[in-house]
Amino acid sequence: MKLDLDLVRNALVFVEDRPASAGMCSLGINPDPAKAEASFTQNAHFALLIDHGLVAGNHHEDELMRPVVVNIHGLTMQGHEFLSQVRSSTVWEKLKAKTAEAGGAMTLAILQSLGERITARMLGLDTE
Repeated sequence: MKLDLDLVRNALVFVEDRPASAGMCSLGINPDPAKAEASFTQNAHFALLIDHGLVAGNHHEDELMRPVVVNIHGLTMQGHEFLSQVRSSTVWEKLKAKTAEAGGAMTLAILQSLGERITARMLGLDTE
């Protein structure tokens, strides 16, 4: 599976948009075979966000180590901070362009740092 940066950003927005009163959100696999692969991809991305500390929650795998259930509690502080750097569509598109220039491989830390720099430039705060 390739990491889909748009799916990462959309997943974080989805979690943030959930009201606190909604409680835990559980995501499973769509039983429709035509939609199952998309469910696995979505759950795999949420599992990565949980494993990397951006989303609070847990996930459970099947015998093939595919995340079949993802329980989401909310964003962590790190998740809120990352999302604050990539929320703007303008920043996000510039960030994806920079990622493509670099061959498409970026760590979350680098993405966040680039997001901060792009935002600072847009606000006229860049001193470089």
